[in-house]
Amino acid sequence: MTLLETIQSNFSNLQDGQIIEVNNKSALNSWVIKINGANGVAIEVDKSIEVNEKFSKMNFFTKDYSIGDKGIRLLAITSDINHLRNEFAKICRDFIELGPNNETRKMLTTEPLKWWMHMKELLGNANHNKLVYSIIAEMISFTYLYDQSTDSEWYGPFGGSIDLISKTGYYEVKSTVNRYKSIVQISGQYQLFSDKPQYLLFCRLEKSENGLSINHLSELLIKRGIKQEYIEERLIVLGVEKGSTSRKESYRLLEFSMYKVDEKFPRITPENFKNNQIPKHIEQIFYSIDLTGLDKKSIDLKL
Repeated sequence: MTLLETIQSNFSNLQDGQIIEVNNKSALNSWVIKINGANGVAIEVDKSIEVNEKFSKMNFFTKDYSIGDKGIRLLAITSDINHLRNEFAKICRDFIELGPNNETRKMLTTEPLKWWMHMKELLGNANHNKLVYSIIAEMISFTYLYDQSTDSEWYGPFGGSIDLISKTGYYEVKSTVNRYKSIVQISGQYQLFSDKPQYLLFCRLEKSENGLSINHLSELLIKRGIKQEYIEERLIVLGVEKGSTSRKESYRLLEFSMYKVDEKFPRITPENFKNNQIPKHIEQIFYSIDLTGLDKKSIDLKL
């Protein structure tokens, strides 16, 4: 049986939670695994290596296992798309094969993220995770509101029309890395439409080694009394689980402003249409707003 056939056979027969070593000279110290309903393969790596990435329905991560009486760390790649498991098995074969002069294995055990970036480039970057700086903007804004009132809640990761809720109202968070323009994208006719006081928080950010990262902001929120589980639940939904390189990217806050969304604020609502109703068959409205010149409150935030 070829290596590919071995992987495909195990994908069909393994039960969830099982792991079986691949008995093939071209793929030494490798295993086929099934975890949380996802098929995959893994190789042994040093315990100092920590990876947690997602891309195009694939997961790339490290996990500690007990094999016999020995505890080892495995570097795994998995996918839960069952109807494409035979195609995914080909990627898995290339993953666990040693490669010419052991080149593939050397890269995976010394520079796993380099292999991962090559794979993403080969397959085409279909990663639709929220941009890191926009996550940082929501976390900055949540920190600001929590400092004002501890009953503030962070709802943005769950896909609602409101990012943050506080006793003072509803807050939508927008961000940019453009140094000069202040244009924000509004995704839907209900994003800036509410019967409660509503505000838009705007963050202008710049990538910087000395800036704020997701990990840094998580620590700041925990110190303020937010439970770690509360933060992690939201970051998992956003696709930046613990160990992800995205959590180390840092940005410097150049501007932090608040706009009151009232009758003076430009927006599209049902009231803009005849009979206060959006025309039939129009499902969604997307538009851009230039914030330049609008009344705002500049916030001097010190974290």
